[in-house]
Amino acid sequence: MNALRAIGRHCWTWGLAAALAAGVPTMAWAQQGSSGVGSQPRSVLLFPAVAGGAPEGAAATATEPPRAIREIQESVTDALRKHLARSGIMATVYNRRLPSIQRAVAEGTLTADVANTGLRDTADNARAQRLGEIIGANSFITVTIDDYRYDAATRTVSFNLSVSHIATGEGGTLGTAAAPGRGEAPADVAGSLQEGSAGARAAESAAQQAVQGLFPRAPEANPAQKKAETQNRRSGVGRDANYALYAFAALFAAIAVR
Repeated sequence: MNALRAIGRHCWTWGLAAALAAGVPTMAWAQQGSSGVGSQPRSVLLFPAVAGGAPEGAAATATEPPRAIREIQESVTDALRKHLARSGIMATVYNRRLPSIQRAVAEGTLTADVANTGLRDTADNARAQRLGEIIGANSFITVTIDDYRYDAATRTVSFNLSVSHIATGEGGTLGTAAAPGRGEAPADVAGSLQEGSAGARAAESAAQQAVQGLFPRAPEANPAQKKAETQNRRSGVGRDANYALYAFAALFAAIAVR
């Protein structure tokens, strides 16, 4: 009987060691398999895109840009927001209706005029910093559209996009990127909608390049390498499962003997 108890104690010890051996590699694999975005900014304020000029023949008032410019600004801003989100960055697009902006106006720390106009001049770093601090963003992104052109004959929109990522507070530039935008509207789109359609396609292309320039992602492994990594992970899980089975068997034997 004493011999059986001694064997049971040894099985208990072996089972605990096996469990630890099984748990360590499994936990390590889980940590390696998770893709965090710790290096990404925590809170980003995205200012709406600002176009550097109106297209030829477009009418504009003193307070309102022409329709084509409004549409391309909205298309570029929305495309940037979407591509930032796909990169793991949830940006807040500036709007005078944001609760923090409305609260600052109500408390008198921000004028209604500044709140309403936002950032119309991307070179106005002081205003951008002020709005970023009120919203509580760690950084902000300014967006400029230059050389906007629409060719009705080819149904093509083209422009140059420039973006800057700047830290709130100290104001240091974290990154800049530039990308050309070019899009062609399908022939079956109604004539009055062709410029907007081409602009949306140009915005999508330019925004994707700009976000990749600001926040480069690690290059993807080639198919053969990805397959080998997957097989290694699966074999590691299999080994861990075997370790776990051995551990449970040893623990069960130890309990039975006791």
